[in-house]
Amino acid sequence: MELFYLIAYGIIWSIVCAKVMDNKGYDPGPWYLWGFLFGIFAFLVAATKAPYEKPVYSGSETSLSRISREKDINSGKLWQCPKCKKANANYVTTCTCGTPKQTFLYTDRKDLEKWICVNCGTENTIHKVICTCGMKKSENDAKTVAGEKWVNPESPEQLDSDKADNLDILKKYKELLDMGAITQEEYDIKKRELL
Repeated sequence: MELFYLIAYGIIWSIVCAKVMDNKGYDPGPWYLWGFLFGIFAFLVAATKAPYEKPVYSGSETSLSRISREKDINSGKLWQCPKCKKANANYVTTCTCGTPKQTFLYTDRKDLEKWICVNCGTENTIHKVICTCGMKKSENDAKTVAGEKWVNPESPEQLDSDKADNLDILKKYKELLDMGAITQEEYDIKKRELL
């Protein structure tokens, strides 16, 4: 019979302690256990505990934490709510103020850049390492550094510049013919190729 009274005593104090802490804004879960185990002593602690107050951010953050936050926002680790200016983790899709994450805010991020294939002119996202034509991004980058770029063969500017280049080459072959370095036959073949 004593065991029954001890259990009833523990249950009553666990409910009382949890209710007090819930009214003060704390999570009542752990206080069920504290009330059951320590009874009136847990109640005294709960009764003297100050009410929970949400932390208020006054905007007086240190410059180091502000720089760190801005760096994380620029790198894409965090996103800043356009409404309340709160920094949120990248996996959070809606800010605590209710504003949804907007993906267009990150168009200037490096990981969303595109690269253009020098072989076929296809625009690929930075995450795509092989173009549809088979060109690897690393090879494309090497060719881009070397000065190569894709030029649309149907563009009128390209056709005009190709004709001008061909005429320059043909003039050089004519000079070689006049000097006797090549034969008339070789010159005619090159002329047909270029024109």
